[in-house]
Amino acid sequence: MAAAACNCASGFCQTCRDTKLQRYKNVGADVLKHLMEIHFPLKIEKDLNQLHKDTLESVAVAKACKTVVLQNSQFKYLKTHLKRVEILCDREAEKLANLINEGCRVYDNWEKIDFNLVQCLLIDRRRLSVNQLYRAQEFAWCLQYEDVIRKRNGKPTEPFYSEEKFERIKAFIKETGIIEDVDHDQKQITAMCSRLQRELVMNPR
Repeated sequence: MAAAACNCASGFCQTCRDTKLQRYKNVGADVLKHLMEIHFPLKIEKDLNQLHKDTLESVAVAKACKTVVLQNSQFKYLKTHLKRVEILCDREAEKLANLINEGCRVYDNWEKIDFNLVQCLLIDRRRLSVNQLYRAQEFAWCLQYEDVIRKRNGKPTEPFYSEEKFERIKAFIKETGIIEDVDHDQKQITAMCSRLQRELVMNPR
């Protein structure tokens, strides 16, 4: 006799869990191993790709929303329009305006965000929210977030090399004059360091 349908909010109460468990118990060990080894990892990957796609869609929607609203508004600022025309309270207007403005900033500064994220190999951009992409405009935030991921993954934060050797390498780079060659441009310096990183990783010996 089939189990009665459960109407719990979570879909994962004790009854739901027991029902799922029993269903999977009946499919056989080979199918279960296939699900664990192939199906679910691929599904997670697919879900991440879809999540990122949806996030970027919301960025485009935010840009379109602000553009269209302000084109037809007597007000210069989105929050003011939301308060005066849409009759939202101050808190709701500020929350919605911040959400839309962050999406617009991501839209307008995507090349900078993309450039920063490329330098941080531990960050999977597909997992980032609109707010996190907005924060990724600042390279310092990217480095801090990458350090959080490193600690979460149990990877050592302290280098295996001595600080003295690192300072010698840094001094040598400056002595070559290459920093002056790019006129101390941070973007050019970052690109150069990224290239050096790739070369060393690909040819460590």
